Amino acid sequence: MVSESVKISTFNTTATNGATFKNAVVNWGDGSTPLTDANIVGKTHQYAKDGTYTITGTANFTVDGKDVTASGPQCQVQVTFSP
Repeated sequence: MVSESVKISTFNTTATNGATFKNAVVNWGDGSTPLTDANIVGKTHQYAKDGTYTITGTANFTVDGKDVTASGPQCQVQVTFSP
């Protein structure tokens, strides 16, 4: 049984021009339920099997009363676990 895990060490939530950070969504890339939280730094995720996974983060902001998301290649990291 695999017991590989990852821990989020940083996540930039800088908001400018009237934007307010709301929360972040982390997709672990393994089909599990994404993590949604306002403070994701320090959160961990355990993978059930070896493989390569792309972890994707999306930041959610409120700008002028509207919900806006920020994501992209800079919000992704790939991890690989092997026997």
